[in-house]
Amino acid sequence: QTACAESTIGTVAAAQTKRYRYNRRVHVNIYWNPKDSNGACTNNTSILINAGHPSVTKIRGRMDRYEMISGYFAHELGHVLYTDFLAKQTYLNFLERYKWYPAPPELKTSRDIANERDFWDYVKLDRRNLEFAMLIASFIANVLEDGYIENRILSEFPGVLGYNLTVMRDHQYKEMSTVTQLIEREDDGSSHIFQSILQIMLSYVLYGEIK
Repeated sequence: QTACAESTIGTVAAAQTKRYRYNRRVHVNIYWNPKDSNGACTNNTSILINAGHPSVTKIRGRMDRYEMISGYFAHELGHVLYTDFLAKQTYLNFLERYKWYPAPPELKTSRDIANERDFWDYVKLDRRNLEFAMLIASFIANVLEDGYIENRILSEFPGVLGYNLTVMRDHQYKEMSTVTQLIEREDDGSSHIFQSILQIMLSYVLYGEIK
């Protein structure tokens, strides 16, 4: 069944990337690993989907599971078609040299100016601080990008791809923590406030509301 789904999804990937004149063949690999915390990912040339992920296996029914897997595929295909991987890497390369890309931010207040100065003082103080800042930037960029590419897929592929992505989104929204639950995890020490911030951002960019 996994091989059949992989073949079908691979055909869709080839068709849609060809439509956008994408000059490389995108390989799709559906694997089974319940211990892997990753549901799906892409490096712009391959799409990996874990059919053994709990978000898939806890769903009953073959067709429902297939739609969930296809939803993962639609999301990752969105990254392949619309994410500028080079721009993100260029941004991080500039940040590593203590520069902004593509241009410095517009600092409108004295507080903005002071905050930027404090930021550069912090990252220049220790190499680990710089690495931490780059990691934070990557997390935030990924959240914003997820909202962008999913909205592009939903608007430009209203058929099967858009439907399956909607199925996945509905499942994920049901499982998404509320702000109250996030705060409770912060209070008991099981989660960090930054995880809450990312979750709230993700909720807004994906669904237009904070759960």
